[in-house]
Amino acid sequence: MDYQKIPFFDDHSHPLQPHLLNMTADELALQWLHGFRDLPDGKVSDWLNVHVHNQGVVTVMTHLLSKLLGCEENLQAIAAERAKRLKNGVGPYAEMLYADAGIFCTLIDSDLPWNDPQLDLFPGRVIRHIQMDPIFYELLRESDTFATLKERFVKQITEMVHKGYASIKSHVGEEFSMDIRYVPDEEAEAALGAARAGDRESQRTLYYAIFHQAMLTAQTLKVPIHVHSGITGGYWDGKMYDTDPYRMGPFLRNVPYMQGTDLVLLHCNYPYVGGAAMMAQVFPHVWVDLAWTLPWTAMQMDSSLESLLAIAPATKIMLGSGQHNIPEIAWLSSRVARNSLEHVMQKLVKEDLISQDQGFRIAEQIMFRNACRLYGIPEPR
Repeated sequence: MDYQKIPFFDDHSHPLQPHLLNMTADELALQWLHGFRDLPDGKVSDWLNVHVHNQGVVTVMTHLLSKLLGCEENLQAIAAERAKRLKNGVGPYAEMLYADAGIFCTLIDSDLPWNDPQLDLFPGRVIRHIQMDPIFYELLRESDTFATLKERFVKQITEMVHKGYASIKSHVGEEFSMDIRYVPDEEAEAALGAARAGDRESQRTLYYAIFHQAMLTAQTLKVPIHVHSGITGGYWDGKMYDTDPYRMGPFLRNVPYMQGTDLVLLHCNYPYVGGAAMMAQVFPHVWVDLAWTLPWTAMQMDSSLESLLAIAPATKIMLGSGQHNIPEIAWLSSRVARNSLEHVMQKLVKEDLISQDQGFRIAEQIMFRNACRLYGIPEPR
């Protein structure tokens, strides 16, 4: 049973940026800094640059990518080899990486137009999120009544799904907190004026009302909703507990029909993976996705998978990369995922808790079968 040949479905990626791909060693390392930078204009000090080079994920990337590219095991050599290969264009380089990683489908989180050529840089099949937040704020500016806002929201989401979009994406935790409540239409209507004037508490009321409608609309259209969970959204001025999915529990439990909508917890509530696992175990339509956790915590991936598998159904666990700008992030995610799944399954087999066949089936479910089932994508042969 060859775990290295299991296909990979990237459940969460951002667009590739062609103008950023040919970069120095320092610029390459900075692509793995998921946090704020200490100098203006997105730059970093020499002090921070040293530490960025020594992140665990950069160390793992340097080791594995140098083997693939056939160069010395350092970022300077990798950057030079990348530059040579990129002379033939971004497409061939990305295609080489995706072929090596067995990536056959990618879910893109972006507001790019539907047929933007930038999306053609992805080898294999591409499906897309609907970004809910920009739609909400645009309709808030344009709508004189909440009834109009809600009607336009449902119409726009429905049209986009019929066009081919596969899911809805919300930053409810970073925007206002996952402590969501049901908001009656009359309360939302009363809050509209203040919300349009910029009052954040009134905007919270409107957002929760529209999120409730988004859950109903997604259920009708048979598409999932994705929400960030944990601390990996990059909103470092916010409170970490605002993105704790436990706070959604009363809303999912007590508001009618909410349990019928597929809800994906992006980033698996890292670093509190067990909390996301419990949500997937308790609620029938809650899924967990390991994007960003994979590959940024590459040196800890075995334990993250073990924490999930201890309680969450294996049929509701998916893998993504949280990729942005460069194709190496998705490539590394697939490589690390295969290695970790093989380690975890072989450990369970050795302890006589599962069989070899069970372990391989679980790995296939997590690598691609679950995502294919959720989005209605044909499985690769």
